[in-house]
Amino acid sequence: NSPFGSLFFLLYGRWFIYFAPPNRIGTTTGVWAVIASSLGVCLNQGATSWSEAMTPGLGRFLKPMAALGCIAVIAMCYFAVSFWLLRPFPEIPRLLPADEEELAKAWGCKNLDEVGMLLGISNRNELVKKLCSSDPDVVKDLADKAALAMADRRPVTGEPRASVEMPLLQESA
Repeated sequence: NSPFGSLFFLLYGRWFIYFAPPNRIGTTTGVWAVIASSLGVCLNQGATSWSEAMTPGLGRFLKPMAALGCIAVIAMCYFAVSFWLLRPFPEIPRLLPADEEELAKAWGCKNLDEVGMLLGISNRNELVKKLCSSDPDVVKDLADKAALAMADRRPVTGEPRASVEMPLLQESA
């Protein structure tokens, strides 16, 4: 069960971050957990039934354990070849249109193209990486760029600051 556990937690903890959209990681990992656990239960039940059907002795336990070990090694080799060599990780997670709208809505835009124009980032992959970043410096840099872009678009009225009404202060007085 050790190789199975290693593969399970590798996929569960890190791998889905590359393939699942940010707001669907929980669903993706949950579906994986159900599938992997169901497969593990079926394999263990089959090995236990096989062990019970054999005559008593040391081979009764060694043969099913060796078979499960071989299945785990084959599964890990298949995973290594198919997912690491033939189909490597994408550069950015795939985003559904609803996910793009949700990311863009936080910046007051309708889609990621508008967000890219607002922040001055033309490369879509770079934009998504920065929008999904958990690095506070990257987030601060994006917020600063957005504030500067909004300040450039704000019309200058020419009115003195003293003429601006402050409704919150007037209500409390």
